[in-house]
Amino acid sequence: FFQDTEISVMNLLGVGRYNLMEPIGRALKLDVSKNSTYWKSMVAIELTKAVYHSFKLARVSMIDHFTMAENFSSFMKEEVRTRGGCPADWIWVVPPMSSGLVPTFHHEMLRYTLSPSYEYQSLPVQFFKKPRKRVSFRALVITIMYFLQMMKKCSKERKRVTMVYATEGGTALNYAMIAESLFVKAFNVSILPITEITDKDGLRMCIDTSDVVIIVASCFGHGGAPSMAEGFHQNILNKAYCFDGMTFAVFGLGSSQYIETFANFGKLIDSEIGMSGGKRLAKIGFGDDQADQRLAFENWIQPLYDKCCNEYLPSDIQIDLKGTVREGVTFNKVYRWRYINKRSLNECFQEMIGPSAKLFEFTIKDKINLSTDGASEKYFLLVLLYTPESNKEAELFLPGHHLGIFPKNLSSVKDKVVKRLYDVPFRGIPLILEEKIAVHKSWRQWNSHYSGLTLDEFLSNVTDLNRMPACIETFLETSI
Repeated sequence: FFQDTEISVMNLLGVGRYNLMEPIGRALKLDVSKNSTYWKSMVAIELTKAVYHSFKLARVSMIDHFTMAENFSSFMKEEVRTRGGCPADWIWVVPPMSSGLVPTFHHEMLRYTLSPSYEYQSLPVQFFKKPRKRVSFRALVITIMYFLQMMKKCSKERKRVTMVYATEGGTALNYAMIAESLFVKAFNVSILPITEITDKDGLRMCIDTSDVVIIVASCFGHGGAPSMAEGFHQNILNKAYCFDGMTFAVFGLGSSQYIETFANFGKLIDSEIGMSGGKRLAKIGFGDDQADQRLAFENWIQPLYDKCCNEYLPSDIQIDLKGTVREGVTFNKVYRWRYINKRSLNECFQEMIGPSAKLFEFTIKDKINLSTDGASEKYFLLVLLYTPESNKEAELFLPGHHLGIFPKNLSSVKDKVVKRLYDVPFRGIPLILEEKIAVHKSWRQWNSHYSGLTLDEFLSNVTDLNRMPACIETFLETSI
């Protein structure tokens, strides 16, 4: 027989499996913008009921998780009475939904192995392989070179799409990369920061070498331009640009808390390009950080991609190259390590927080435990010591101000992760992580903020290893 939540919650909703939580939530027209609407619980319940009903309708044996837990609880009591114990894994016995409402939740379980028993063994194909026909190295190289020449020729014939982003905290860049993963199926795509087109020569080069320019612009403060786009903003206000020949589309990010200045920078870019000779490919889109911003962007970029395919691609290949935003996001990227010059941690931290924020070094003077003895989570009060260099710096720390702290992970947790990594580079050498988003695209830097750090520094100071999914924690705990 089958068990309902194993199929619904574990297989269909699991992040490492079909990962259908958000698509089903949207199909049910639930508010998926925040967890406090309990939309995830509603999706799990409705999907479990649907799985149970469909299996029963098809006359396939199915049992609900409540009955299963009661049956196992009775079986475990009988095993303990008869044999003195019952090996069980709590993670797999307790259902992933309504866990606290079933009797097995309160049982203490011990996992151990009895023999004789059934165990996994290696695939027979590893020991009984058919002999393969040998191919000469020369023939292999000729074949590879032939296909590379074909791909290079096809790549040159593709239309060019340039994604330009103006961001303060990285949101606009993330959306530009989502759009890139969709457009790369059918176009030559490049991503540029808005600083690259601030001067007139850079802007003209971008226009001349791009068939379509997509701009994702965020706001800072009350509808103003982010710090990286201040020069571009000033030039637009001064009417210093000519956008003749630019086919463009703009997506503006903002917050409805500032309704009077909502996405003002994006609106300004869209109107100025349109009035200065640019051809608008799509109506401006808006993303509100008080609602489902990601959904708004997906609903805007998908029709834009379809329109570009219809206008720039031959009709006989449009069906093969059309896709969805979600298909683009799940494209199998390839990554590699490369050695680079060393950078200090403070340089990387400064890039992460942006030029408008200031980085300080503190000394921990005292650490006070605020948790009771035996508490599962520990809370501490840190007493920080800092000596300001001037009176101006002393005024930066006033009551009510917020501080962001860069903590370190425990060495024991970091070492567990390193042991599970494949093809680990030397841990003391500065590295850069590069990615390849498509076969015809060249290698590029994954994230400039993290370049020049060693693997130990990255795992200790940048990655949050304390919020890993339970399945990964279990994987790290198992012996190699």
